[in-house]
Amino acid sequence: MKDLLDFLLNLATGTKEGYEIVESNDNGNLIYIIKADKSIIGQIIGKSGRTIKAIKNLLMVKSKGQDSFMLNVEERE
Repeated sequence: MKDLLDFLLNLATGTKEGYEIVESNDNGNLIYIIKADKSIIGQIIGKSGRTIKAIKNLLMVKSKGQDSFMLNVEERE
């Protein structure tokens, strides 16, 4: 699922640089944190959050409702 997320972020931003994906597991729940540069956070989130919602929906389809996950976007320091 992390590979799909990376692919979708690459499409949304046009680059593989400028962000990193941190994956962790908390009691069976997958947590994906997208740490991105300030310059591309707007591209990841999209207008009114449409892009990040679409990415989350695609990840839910991929997981087929079996895995529960959280998706967060943070500014990279």
